[in-house]
Amino acid sequence: MAKRTSPQRIEMLQGMAAFRGCTRKELEYIDGLGSSLRVREGTVLTRQGTRGRQCALVEEGSVVVVRDHQVIGVVGPGDWVGELALLDQRSCTATTVALGEARVIVFTPGEFLAMRNEVPAVDANICRQAAERRADLDRLADEPAAARAFRVLLAAG
Repeated sequence: MAKRTSPQRIEMLQGMAAFRGCTRKELEYIDGLGSSLRVREGTVLTRQGTRGRQCALVEEGSVVVVRDHQVIGVVGPGDWVGELALLDQRSCTATTVALGEARVIVFTPGEFLAMRNEVPAVDANICRQAAERRADLDRLADEPAAARAFRVLLAAG
């Protein structure tokens, strides 16, 4: 795992919804947190029911989200995985697996908390995205399996 310090990486962060409203100085702070990791297809990033020990921000590639042995979505660049477990201090709500080669920034619970405490815009963005994710999970609980599968296939392109 390598620490990031490149101006290109900071520009990439600036374009992500999680970091909307951040100053250059805040982005440089965030850039010093976490570890950039290239993962292979099939790499499990989170496992449903296990304690959240990290969260990851997808930089490149796609990650499939599986809950109760059913695919419920696909996430890509700018999306978090594992953040709900850290926010709620509970078990992971889904298993997430790299669909192909991907690059993620992995944050420990301490780094995630530090980022939220030091950069108010990030905290607000993460909390907003988490609320949307929880609403999606509630909606998915009522969605028929065939409709969910069709929606996921369309999203995966």
